[in-house]
Amino acid sequence: MHPLLPHKTCTLLAIVMVVASSSAFAFAQTPATPASAPATSAPAPSSVPQEFEPFGLHLTPPADWKRLPEGQSQVVARWAVLKPGSTDQAAAVVTVEMQTARGRTAEKYGKELAQSLKGQADPAAELAGAKACRVTADIGDAKAPRPMEALIACPDQNLYIISAAATEPGVAHTQAIQDFRGGVEFVPVTSPTSYLEPRGGDPLTVLSRFRIKPMATLRPSPEQRPGVIQLRTMNYRRNRPDLLVTMEVLNVSTPNASLEAVGNEIVKRAGAPNVTMNWKEIPGPAGAPRRVVSNTFSIPGKPLPLRIGLVQLTPTDFAMVNFGLATPDDFDRVLYQDKCDVMLQSIEPVTGAPATAPSPAAASPTSVAP
Repeated sequence: MHPLLPHKTCTLLAIVMVVASSSAFAFAQTPATPASAPATSAPAPSSVPQEFEPFGLHLTPPADWKRLPEGQSQVVARWAVLKPGSTDQAAAVVTVEMQTARGRTAEKYGKELAQSLKGQADPAAELAGAKACRVTADIGDAKAPRPMEALIACPDQNLYIISAAATEPGVAHTQAIQDFRGGVEFVPVTSPTSYLEPRGGDPLTVLSRFRIKPMATLRPSPEQRPGVIQLRTMNYRRNRPDLLVTMEVLNVSTPNASLEAVGNEIVKRAGAPNVTMNWKEIPGPAGAPRRVVSNTFSIPGKPLPLRIGLVQLTPTDFAMVNFGLATPDDFDRVLYQDKCDVMLQSIEPVTGAPATAPSPAAASPTSVAP
């Protein structure tokens, strides 16, 4: 075992390959539970309508809504509706979900949802010109229930669920649905490469250690592992993943080891000791930590093209972002590669974040020279 890295890193690139070959890319069968919003800051521009075309939607929320992390694979977008005069308290949380219909109509899905929530279903509703089913219910703790409302429509082969959950008793959820429904439009599903810009809203914080502006089409993968954030860009026109991303914080035993030395050791441990690696420096803002990205390579016996991005957070901690270029389209792969570089360029450490303690497996009397 090489002393530069903790033992666990030998499986890091395998994570990407496991995700790529997994059959777990189907959407979850149950809707995401509307949840209370986390503490928020003043709203930033949250989105543009074209951002959601790869999901078959144009979404235009009110300008003062606060974009929230999606949190689950089937969630297209989430927003917090802030209380009047507040910058950190939500009156309601609005969630937009997408699921493959698999023969279900909006009415059938709505009635099943209402039954599961012990609520009511009204199949005579409308959403963006399509027939819809309206569901109302109380969710959360029985001693402190929170009212929710949802509209379910099925304009094509996909079900769309727009729900709003209040954070306390009242009508904020109903008002949120009314304020939003005029900003919903169903459009043809496009390739994810039709919109390759960063996600709207604030940067996402990863494991409390660094922030990143991911591509707008990335959503959490159905499978998650402790200490690792796994994302994917799905191509819904082809029903396949185009891009797989894993993010984590890597601790090494040698302070100030070079990014290239760390990356080369990762590749060796992943099962590619004879692969030639080339590293490209990614420019960052003035005063930002150094960052590099590898050439595209594959692990012997595994067809998935891979790239590794590394950003130095502390003398012994690194942000590691693995990119699995799953699309079979060579032209699209080049487009994704360019945008992966942009994602790496956006990474910034979280100020005041604690350093990671060295792994016991990394202890050794010798180490590789940086």
